[in-house]
Amino acid sequence: MSLLSPAARMRQVLALLTAVLAVSAAPLAAQAVEFRTGRQVEIIGAFEDVLFVSGDRIRLAPQSEDDVFAAAETIAFDGGRALNLFLAAGQVRFQDGQARDALLLGRDIDFEDGVVADDVYAAGRNVRVGPGFEVGGTAFLAGQTVTTEGPIAGELRT
Repeated sequence: MSLLSPAARMRQVLALLTAVLAVSAAPLAAQAVEFRTGRQVEIIGAFEDVLFVSGDRIRLAPQSEDDVFAAAETIAFDGGRALNLFLAAGQVRFQDGQARDALLLGRDIDFEDGVVADDVYAAGRNVRVGPGFEVGGTAFLAGQTVTTEGPIAGELRT
């Protein structure tokens, strides 16, 4: 159990997010990037490029071997595949998806089912890892309420 206050843990997560985004964004000049925006955005199918999505309501089901970034009021990652997944929203739902690493920020975060092969970073008011969700590495979870029901192969840090 961590001796840090919830505010200090949140600052650590935000610092980590900033570092990850800085490292991830550095090689973007050499890569192709695709942007999508709108009130309601639905992303389905194959994508070869880094994908940035923003809107009010987003449903993500990309089949991508690259990174996916999204920000909205609600995001459903539903049946998608991404190399690294970066999501920020009031409500985030991860269902039947796959990613190598996932970093999610939001008020309510629900990992219903799916697989993250390596590490999960999640910070929100309510964070839930359901019984059908698998973490292959370490889970770093920060929230007022954190519930873990699914298997975590590495460490659980809350």
